[in-house]
Amino acid sequence: TSKPLKILVHGSLPPPLGGMATYVQDYMNSPISERIRILFSRSTVLRWVYTTKGLFNKCLRVLNVPCITAVWLVMLIFRRPDVAHLHTSSHAGFFIRAGLGVMARVLLVPSVLHIHGARFKEFYRESSRPIRWLIRRLIQGNSQIIALSEKWREFFESIGISPGKITVMTNCVF
Repeated sequence: TSKPLKILVHGSLPPPLGGMATYVQDYMNSPISERIRILFSRSTVLRWVYTTKGLFNKCLRVLNVPCITAVWLVMLIFRRPDVAHLHTSSHAGFFIRAGLGVMARVLLVPSVLHIHGARFKEFYRESSRPIRWLIRRLIQGNSQIIALSEKWREFFESIGISPGKITVMTNCVF
């Protein structure tokens, strides 16, 4: 028998509420979790991010980035996943997660960037020309991206993402 596919998933894990956490919860409760070995990497290592406000919260969010990067790197090197799957939306989180995907590719682990953000189009369009260039490079730097609909596929193609890199996968509900 062949060994199960090992997937390293980075994203919001329950209990935080939201679309990505709900998706991951459904994923964990689905039958697929019995056939595929799923390793999880939280998008927030410093949990006080959820309970603080103001300047302290901003400091924690900044400190969280090297923490999640270190955890991600350790998991890539020592757990040797077959695939890295990153959930992202827009703004700062996009740059962090898309960068983690590129890091996986550098370590020869194929990466899938799963873009959930309802405001991603606005994020892209409202960004400066150099930032739009960086967004496109980071998306292209991942092995594959998952778009949530044909409309999203069209958007990603319209900004220059290679059609062969885009897979449409609608949200599933169990």
